Amino acid sequence: MAVRDIQIHPRTQDLILATHGRGIMIVDDISPLRNLTPEIINADAALLPTRPTPLSNGHFGGAFPSAGGYVGNNATEEAVIIYYLKERVTTGDVKVEIYDAQGNKMETLNGTKRKGINKVNWSMHMKPPRTAPGVRLDYAGFVSPLVEKGIYTVKLLANGKTYEGKLELIDDPLLSHSAEDKALQRSTAMKLYADVEDLAYFTTKIVALKDSLGKRDSLTADKTLKKNISLVRDSLEAIRKRCVATKGGTAITGEERIREKLSEMFANVCGYAGRPSALQLQRVTGLEKEIADEQAKAETLWNKNIVALNAQFTKAKLPEVKWLSKEEYDKTDTRGK
Repeated sequence: MAVRDIQIHPRTQDLILATHGRGIMIVDDISPLRNLTPEIINADAALLPTRPTPLSNGHFGGAFPSAGGYVGNNATEEAVIIYYLKERVTTGDVKVEIYDAQGNKMETLNGTKRKGINKVNWSMHMKPPRTAPGVRLDYAGFVSPLVEKGIYTVKLLANGKTYEGKLELIDDPLLSHSAEDKALQRSTAMKLYADVEDLAYFTTKIVALKDSLGKRDSLTADKTLKKNISLVRDSLEAIRKRCVATKGGTAITGEERIREKLSEMFANVCGYAGRPSALQLQRVTGLEKEIADEQAKAETLWNKNIVALNAQFTKAKLPEVKWLSKEEYDKTDTRGK
């Protein structure tokens, strides 16, 4: 094969070979080869330097070339982490961990074990929020904001050793949104993220308390006590039904409660890098008020009814009920584990 021209793409560092009469060949990003110094080659393992990565949800571009046109696959818009292994890893796993500037672990990725240059991609998104349980999957559990720009620490765990490197995330130069608009988008997305998690904890508390009362009901034959338990459990269920859909159906025919409205708003704000609309900002405030109203009703129910029930439980020599604590709830979080 005769090569008539060699070029290196300035952004992607792809090596482009133009041949005589046979089109072109694109060799994906040769910057790792350029960074293979003798020191790295002789090391057991190392993280290779990478160019700064623009924070992006993806631009989703495409092309339909005419006859004789040249088109290669778009380079990934995820952050690419590149590392070198002197020999293939034969025992144990290879992991890549990413930490922010405060030392918080953002992600753990499964690495490949091959000898030589290896790559893993990071979406640059936070872990999705925990969501309130309901009859349908909550797609807010599959959505999350992009992380902030800055320098991240990357740790390669292989053969019982840890190797460190850095990853720089920058603003997307293709976006024309102002810094103010981007800041408002992020703060709104993070507020909705917290709202989704807050609703998840609240509804889980409601369900746990209902279950605890059900157990007390099975332990007593006192008809008055059983009736009081039933009334409180019905009130808790009414709160839950206002928070999450409890009837099956599709996204079109199913119920739409606070959780479903919140999830839609969260996904819409996360999916657009620019300024949220005035209507969206108003809707966020409205949804937060709805959540606060249900939380206030639950607190009133506790103070007026459940405290009295606990006194009856003590008299009947039954254990008191309590709210599920945030610490207990957090122990159930298995994201990234």
